[in-house]
Amino acid sequence: MTARYQLTSKGVRSPFVLVRQAVYERTGRLGGVLSGRTFSGRFVAGGGGDAGAASDVGGNSGAGRAPAARGAAGAGGTVGGPVRPDEVQPDAGRATAGRATVGRTGAARTGTAAGRLGAVLAEIGRETWSLGQMPLRQILGRPRERVPDRLELEHLGYLSDAGLVLSRSLDPQRIIDMIAALAVPRLGDGVIVFLRDGEKVRLGTIMHRDSRAAGFLRDFLPSRLPTLDSEDGPGLVLRTGQTWYMPYLTDELLARMSPTGMTDIPFPDFLKGPIITVPMPGHGRVLGAVTLLRRSETYTPVDISLAEHLARRGAAALDNAQLYSVEQESALTLQRSLLPENPPALHGVEIAMEYRPGTAGTEAGGDLYDVIALPGGRVGIAIGDVMGRGLHAAAVMGQLRAALRAYALEDWPPAELLTRLDRVVDSLPGLHLTTCMYIVYDPAARRATVSNAGHLPPLLVMPDEEPDYLVLDPGLPLGVGGVGVFSETSLELPPGSGIVLYTDGLVESRRRPLEDGMDRLRRGLAKAMENATECTAEGTAGCTGEGMAAVDAGVPAAGASSSGSARALLRRCLAAAGVAVQTDDDTALLVMTTYPSRPALVDVALPAEPESAVRARSVVGRVLTGRRLAAVADDALLLVSEVVTNAVLHARSDLVLRVHQEGDRLRVSVDDREGTRMPRRVSGDDGESGWGLKIVDMLARGWGVETTGDGKRVWFDLAIPASGDTNGTPSP
Repeated sequence: MTARYQLTSKGVRSPFVLVRQAVYERTGRLGGVLSGRTFSGRFVAGGGGDAGAASDVGGNSGAGRAPAARGAAGAGGTVGGPVRPDEVQPDAGRATAGRATVGRTGAARTGTAAGRLGAVLAEIGRETWSLGQMPLRQILGRPRERVPDRLELEHLGYLSDAGLVLSRSLDPQRIIDMIAALAVPRLGDGVIVFLRDGEKVRLGTIMHRDSRAAGFLRDFLPSRLPTLDSEDGPGLVLRTGQTWYMPYLTDELLARMSPTGMTDIPFPDFLKGPIITVPMPGHGRVLGAVTLLRRSETYTPVDISLAEHLARRGAAALDNAQLYSVEQESALTLQRSLLPENPPALHGVEIAMEYRPGTAGTEAGGDLYDVIALPGGRVGIAIGDVMGRGLHAAAVMGQLRAALRAYALEDWPPAELLTRLDRVVDSLPGLHLTTCMYIVYDPAARRATVSNAGHLPPLLVMPDEEPDYLVLDPGLPLGVGGVGVFSETSLELPPGSGIVLYTDGLVESRRRPLEDGMDRLRRGLAKAMENATECTAEGTAGCTGEGMAAVDAGVPAAGASSSGSARALLRRCLAAAGVAVQTDDDTALLVMTTYPSRPALVDVALPAEPESAVRARSVVGRVLTGRRLAAVADDALLLVSEVVTNAVLHARSDLVLRVHQEGDRLRVSVDDREGTRMPRRVSGDDGESGWGLKIVDMLARGWGVETTGDGKRVWFDLAIPASGDTNGTPSP
């Protein structure tokens, strides 16, 4: 049945009357005329399957009906471009029942009154409205708000993308930088992020499209940070949490905003354009403020609203990152409090150790290591891993380490110690499978005794040999039910040897099997040693790339009399294993190197007086000159002065200065009896202090801190060049 409609002044039942009224209200008189008259005096409408309806309209009264155009298709058009009148083809053929084709695309639409209006608008060449594809309710909606709606969708898309970008990081500073990158140039030519730290304001970041403006702001702002009692600008926003807008900055306003005034540095005119500052709220407080700058174009309410939404998303991401950092630091502090901070000072061996938390969560882990000084100059080293993660695993680890240390100090052999430790694990509530390895090394006999409870095998670094894993009975983990029987393996560790203990985080990850990781560690360390040997033989002048890096790091070369710094070997193991800064699992690493015990070149006691630094320089200078070590004398004297002065200022106890020469390494150490930690520089201290250890770190081959029986030992190493004396014989 053919659907026909006639426009009349009383035809309120006809949809066309509603369409005409709506179009007239929205588009004015022309739209009303178009809704009642056709461009050529005839509507082109799609009817039923075989016929279309046509009506002549004269004024507001019905003009009778004309014969239907057989198979006429109501011509709409493709969205995004007008349709020409010649594209409306009344004799295009029969249409599907109840439908007609739309423009050149052939898309189907219903032959309704909405389609009639679409045909008229398409015929006069205007932008196509695909009314046939819309409900009549949408047609009678708000066609004039199409552009604002599109702009609103763009803003929503921008904010959605910004939220995704900001959620990808848990680093607070990176999030601050991302906020700035998202704001420029979309919301301004420049951006400044201020952060509230209690009652103080600190600068987060500065970004500007103009490098000249960025440079000026970086020089200008650090000494003129806003204060919370300010009545303008960022200080006001940080205190009240309200948006602040200024169409144009004046010198008077800048003087009020800057606590130090503007008398010394004039503010350039190219930075005096419109400026807004929006707050970064988070959990009932203001985390910071984002200041946006433009050269000339003013900020509209839409711009300000968009900036506020971006600042809120940035504040949420920053608040989350700060909470994560606090939790991670708390967990890391707990974890490190359960582990030794510095190795003990020992003769004939050197110890380096490091713990790296995993990033799968902020919780602590169950990795443990320990170094115990035993009677007779021996040393016991241990490493282990409690199954699981979190505070519970860390608590179990702390109990096991305390028990292990107690049994070690009772001088139990390694196998017997693990047997007793197995009973401790069995006595704990719940299942706590734990792997553990314990080694006792005697420098006098140059022998090590090893016992293992299901832990990964240690990596041996022997003179004149490639690194390889020690073959030993793996044993069962602790806590399997009291059936563990542990064996012992004895081996010789001559001077220049090294042994590397590690947990699975070093060699295993979600993307790398355990076997591949262990093979990579062994091959990588062997390659580093080979490169170091070649560079040592050919001289560092012709050495580049990995070989030079190996020499700088102090990697032991095959045939060398000393394995070098244990800390340097630890760094090379991390590099060889390919361990990133952020890992899936916790990583514990302990390295022990051996060296022959020789008499000290210098062993002198010094009082805690400023003159001790002068005396130390004099003693060390005479010894180095007499042994033809002038090549390292300048650096040695400078570093000795810094270390001794640091001990006099902070330790305030009698000092002991020692100098040893081991192969191509000169080691200088200073012992004191004041605490086991190095003093840390506090922010805001005098700029002339706190540089001593930085100089040591820059010039020395390696340095570190060890614990002694009554205090600590600070040491540093210097590399003796090939031209210097390496045999320890004095000059004639």
